Amino acid sequence: VIKTHTPLAGIPLSDDVRYIVVGRHPLDVAVSMYHHVGNLDQVRSAQLRDRPPTEADRGTLDEWVDAWTCDTRPPQEALDTLAGNVHHITDALQRREGGNVLLVHFDELVKGREVTTRRIAAWLGIEANEARWADVVAATSFESMSADPARTVPDHLGILKDPAAFFRSGSVGDGLRSLAPETVGRYDRRLASIASP
Repeated sequence: VIKTHTPLAGIPLSDDVRYIVVGRHPLDVAVSMYHHVGNLDQVRSAQLRDRPPTEADRGTLDEWVDAWTCDTRPPQEALDTLAGNVHHITDALQRREGGNVLLVHFDELVKGREVTTRRIAAWLGIEANEARWADVVAATSFESMSADPARTVPDHLGILKDPAAFFRSGSVGDGLRSLAPETVGRYDRRLASIASP
């Protein structure tokens, strides 16, 4: 099992491999990313990339999400943007035809873990061990994953200020709850211009 944030277009594809792509509401992605960027040790990140360190001011959440939404660079140059997020999910949707790509919505993983884990297991051809299935479902909870960040978020390169802060909330609808209506309106207009219905 290999876990990556790289879209399918950026990794080798094989008919012998199964790919599970998790999509999330883009505004939830943006809010999560805002907090994640704030938890990155920018000096260490610059060292790893052999670049001079910068500690840019992210601004307010709404300012950051506006910049993320309105960034017009091609997705291949800037994946951590709305356009990059749309590219990632659109590509996965198109590749489902081959039968070895499963698209799962983050909401399903939060609100319907029992059903979703069974669906994933069936798609992978894994027979559920009923005696252990409750443990499997419990292990997929936000609470379980955030309880032991040293295990679930190994930070071998020391890039996180606080590994436990990686698990901020894992909630659904954070974007719509956290952002000003004007920010959401700009997001809606931009999304409609770059994504198919």
